[in-house]
Amino acid sequence: MSSRELMIRVCLRIVNALTLFNSLQELLFPLIEIGKRLLALAGWEEPFKSFVFLLCFLYMAYRYCFLICSDITYNIIKLFLTNLG
Repeated sequence: MSSRELMIRVCLRIVNALTLFNSLQELLFPLIEIGKRLLALAGWEEPFKSFVFLLCFLYMAYRYCFLICSDITYNIIKLFLTNLG
């Protein structure tokens, strides 16, 4: 293997690593922003309002997750039962 081929391989690996790193940053950005905003809300001057708001937010997130999971489960069961017959 020539030194030119080796340099090309090294450059390609660096580009692949940078692409993966940028993709992970783009995927994690919304989660990091949500975390920052929740921490800012937790530090409000009025603890009662902060607590109520965070409870409402967590309840909505829980309901949304529950609705998605129950919909996925329903579709899997329906698919399974349709393939049995």
